[in-house]
Amino acid sequence: MPPYHTELKHYTDWLSRRGIEYKILTPESNICEVDLIMFCGGGDIGKRPLRDEFEKKVFLEAYGKIPIFGICRGMQLANVVLGGSLIEDIKSFVKHTPIKMKDDRKISSFHKVVTEHGNSFLINSRHHQGLNVL
Repeated sequence: MPPYHTELKHYTDWLSRRGIEYKILTPESNICEVDLIMFCGGGDIGKRPLRDEFEKKVFLEAYGKIPIFGICRGMQLANVVLGGSLIEDIKSFVKHTPIKMKDDRKISSFHKVVTEHGNSFLINSRHHQGLNVL
């Protein structure tokens, strides 16, 4: 699902660099022609009514028929559509770390994740909302 233009470019660039074919869905798209639906990150659920409604419709059409992958906002959307709820305003109970890029751009909002196997890595996380009741 397409997020706003600047966010969309990040996703399409990442997929293209890895040789992954993708199709950006529109209201006219036939979801039966895709192998997986990815709901991307972006603005808060409830703040983009047109996007919310479009993505909810696609999610319900795909659910149980096509694999669904939710990133950030996409996972929050899935939770809400399936009857869960969100924390509307996270007061940052996760410590975020600013990271400086080689070209001196500062990208903030990264935090460490540790897997159950003990592997750790940084992820970009600018969440304002989060999952509450599943």
